[in-house]
Amino acid sequence: VDTEGCELPDADGDGVADIDDQCANTPVGVTVYTNGCSVVISYEYSNVTLLGTNGSDMYYFVYDSVNEEWKLVKHSSIDGETDITTIAGTSYHGPGRGGAVKIGNTFFFKNYDTSNGHELWKSDGTASGTMIVKDIHTGLSDSLDWGMWVGVLGTNVFFIADDGINGKELWKSDGTASGTVMVKDIHSGSSSSIGYLQSAIVGNSIFFRANDGINGEELWKSDGTASGTVMVKDIAAGSDYSDIMDCTAVGNTLFFRADDGNGRALWKSDGTSSGTVLVKSVDYINSLTALGNNIFFSAQDGVNGNELWMSDGTTSGTVMVKDIRPGGSGSTPSNFVVAGNTLYFSAYEGAAYGQELWKSDGTAAGTVMVKDIYAGSDHSFPLLEWLSTGNSIYFSADDGTTGEGHQLWWSDGTGSGTVKFFSVDDDKEFVDRLIVTTTHLYAVYYDYSDEVCMLFNFELN
Repeated sequence: VDTEGCELPDADGDGVADIDDQCANTPVGVTVYTNGCSVVISYEYSNVTLLGTNGSDMYYFVYDSVNEEWKLVKHSSIDGETDITTIAGTSYHGPGRGGAVKIGNTFFFKNYDTSNGHELWKSDGTASGTMIVKDIHTGLSDSLDWGMWVGVLGTNVFFIADDGINGKELWKSDGTASGTVMVKDIHSGSSSSIGYLQSAIVGNSIFFRANDGINGEELWKSDGTASGTVMVKDIAAGSDYSDIMDCTAVGNTLFFRADDGNGRALWKSDGTSSGTVLVKSVDYINSLTALGNNIFFSAQDGVNGNELWMSDGTTSGTVMVKDIRPGGSGSTPSNFVVAGNTLYFSAYEGAAYGQELWKSDGTAAGTVMVKDIYAGSDHSFPLLEWLSTGNSIYFSADDGTTGEGHQLWWSDGTGSGTVKFFSVDDDKEFVDRLIVTTTHLYAVYYDYSDEVCMLFNFELN
C-alpha cells in the first residue's frame, strides 16, 4: 500500500507493486522474489566454472564429487522451464582463471586431460564437438596457463603458448590442428618472449608487450603473420624494460602505461614508431577504460593522491576529473566499468563515507557517489562485475547486513535505483562470476559452511 493505505497497482498480480516490479509480466502462480522476478533455482556443485553463452543457453563446467569427474553442462531456460543437459563427462577442468573466448558458436578454452595436460580445446556445445584442438606441448606437459588469451582477430584466436622448444610465444588457431601454429619466435631459442601478458586489438593488429632478448620488454604488434609481427618502438632505449601495462584501445589509438626511463606515464600509439608518443607524465596509472573518445584511469600527479583522470590523447586534454578525496591520500578509484555514457567505479571519499559506488560523465560536477551502500564511514567495497545491455550495472557489495557479506546488487545510476538484487543468508557470499544470456543472469555464490558453489539463475524480463 501507499502512504495513505491504498493498494498500489500490481498488473501481473504477483504481490509486488508495479513501481517495484522489475519483471512486469510474471506468469500467474509463479513464485517471485522481492523485485517481482521469478525466484531463482539454485544448484549446488563442488566447483563451477562458467564457460559462456550462445543465445539463451549457458555453458559451464561443474565438478561431480560423487563420480569424481568434471562435466560440461548446457543450461537452457525456455518459457520459464529450466533444462540442464550434460554434454560430456570426462576429466575436464574447464577454462579456470583463463576464461574462454568465442568465434561464432565455438568456444576456445584451456582444458586439462590426463593424456595431454593443459592444452587448447574447443566446444560447439555438443559432445562430439568438444575436443582438444592440438597437443602443443606433447605429452603431459602443459602448453597453456591461465593468462594466455590475447584476443580474436578475423577467424583466428590468438594466445600465448609454450611448445617446450621455443618458450612462451605468440600463437594463433583457426580451430584445426594444422591451423594452430606459432606466429613468430620473437625471442629465438627456448627463452620466452612473453612473460606477463598485456594486449589489445586496434584495427587489424594485435598490440602486446614482448622481449626479443635485445631490446628488453617493449611494445610489439602483429597482423597474424611472422613478417607482420614487429616491435613498434623501443620506448626504454637499449635492453631496459618499458614496463608496459593497461593496453586499451580507443578508436584507432592504443593507450597504455609505460616508462621510458623518466618514470611511468601515459602513452599512446597509432602503430608506428613516430606515432608512439608520451601523452602526459602522471604516475601510478591503473585501470585504463575507454568511454566514447576518451580514456579514463586512476593516477596521481604528486599533489592530489590517486584520483580519477581522463584523456583525449592530448597533453592539455589529460586532466584530473575530480579530487574526490582532497589532499595527498587520494580516493583510489578502481573496478571501472562502463554502462551507456557513464563510468562506474568504486572510490573512497574518506571523510563521511567509506569505499562506495561512484559514477562519472567526465565532468567534476557529474562525478558523484551513487549511494552510501554501507551507511557511514564503513566500506561496502563494490566490485563491478558485469554491465547490462542498457544503462544499468550488476555488481557485488556489502551493506553491513549481519551474516551476508558481499551480495548481488543492481544500479541504474541513481540512489533510489541502487538496490540489493538478491541475497543468501547463512555464510553464503556472491563471488566474482557473473554471466548473462538473452534471457537470464547467472551468478555463482559460495557456501562457506558446506564448502560448495551455488549456481543461481535469474530471469531477466
